[in-house]
Amino acid sequence: MTESTLSSSAPGGRSTFAAGAGLHPGDSDLDWTLVRATKLVNDPGTGEYRVRADFPPPGGGKIARADVAHFIDTALTSASYIRESPALAY
Repeated sequence: MTESTLSSSAPGGRSTFAAGAGLHPGDSDLDWTLVRATKLVNDPGTGEYRVRADFPPPGGGKIARADVAHFIDTALTSASYIRESPALAY
């Protein structure tokens, strides 16, 4: 069980795969990350949030859309979370 806190974006570039209804990214040979956010809110991003690989962080019931976007940028530009489904919350 892993939990981490992110507060900055990383430079670089990665390939992506968008999982839609009926698709399973595990069936692909592409690098993919399926981001699972808790309740999305329109609050300004804080730049600090918790990430868990297995299930949403305890007590974290929401996250700003801006912080989800920040995480996606970080995941796409680093080697972290490849072929994983991290969950995000404050």
